[in-house]
Amino acid sequence: MKILLFDNGLPFDLNTPYNKSLGGSETSILLLAKGLAKLNHQVVLLSNINYKEKESNIILDNFNNFNSYAKLSNIIIFNRSIPKEVMNHLDKKLFYLSHDAYDQSNIKWLMNNNSENLLTKIICVSNWQKDTFIKYLNVDPNKLEVLGNPIDYSLYSGHTERNPNKLIFASIPFKGLDFLPDLFNEIKLKSKNEKLHLDIYSTFKLYDREEEDESYADTFRTLNNINNVNLFNPVSMKTLAYKFKQSGLYLAPSTYHETFGRVFIESMAGGCLPVAVNNGANKEIIEDYGYVLDYANIQNLKCFEEYVDLVCELLNDDLYNKRVIAERSMLKWDYIKLAKKLENIII
Repeated sequence: MKILLFDNGLPFDLNTPYNKSLGGSETSILLLAKGLAKLNHQVVLLSNINYKEKESNIILDNFNNFNSYAKLSNIIIFNRSIPKEVMNHLDKKLFYLSHDAYDQSNIKWLMNNNSENLLTKIICVSNWQKDTFIKYLNVDPNKLEVLGNPIDYSLYSGHTERNPNKLIFASIPFKGLDFLPDLFNEIKLKSKNEKLHLDIYSTFKLYDREEEDESYADTFRTLNNINNVNLFNPVSMKTLAYKFKQSGLYLAPSTYHETFGRVFIESMAGGCLPVAVNNGANKEIIEDYGYVLDYANIQNLKCFEEYVDLVCELLNDDLYNKRVIAERSMLKWDYIKLAKKLENIII
């Protein structure tokens, strides 16, 4: 089958997430494209690049060449937005792969332009996302399918020495960075654990929005002055997999309603158990492999106190068996498995 995937987000080549950081939705569409190619489909992936790149069964090219590739394709999957040229190809099977919540700009654009009626299906990444589309946007349930979000599970093979006293945060700043100074200081104080470390991989540089880091300048400065806190730029998914395998717990105090939260399955695949608040799809994705508080907002004093108590309790527990179960359970999100699931949806 000839399948065209369209993404107009961050520029990337076919190996970008293996050698440097890349946004979640771009990584997802790239892994799915590679998975479909490995299933022997002829795949074209259009992105914001200025050159053509080829691998077995897959071509990466610029999204401005949409029309020429669309004519040759049986199936078209849009990842972020739908070009106006789609009106020339309504005879194709058209799918929209959404990573956004019901109140985000891409989805508002999609619904305001009545694009739902052009699409064969809208593919969601979680049941939570699907349910909110039905509830808030009145989308026909028959138009919606749930796929999930892929990782490359092979990156988590092999043994790495773990430091259970190493905590980690790896996300863009608005997903909880501003809560980390108070949270980490309180965890250190209550646990009386002088070995406790917190590694932070967070910046807007990834999205070429470095100026937005300025709004978190005070938070970065505060974190930089806390003993045993280390600040890093975002790293490739290969390096991040290694960092998760070295770490004990993933701190996720974000009040942002995640539609999936791919970093959770990445951390669990590395045996690093997330501790999260109950926002969006968090409970659904983390399930019983990590920890989700009943509260949705870390600013709630009761939520903050219970979060600190839980982390301190986990620091004193032997979590080996739970780590092993989490690692093995994340195989269900491997990109080959999800490509097969996608294949069943679109063909």
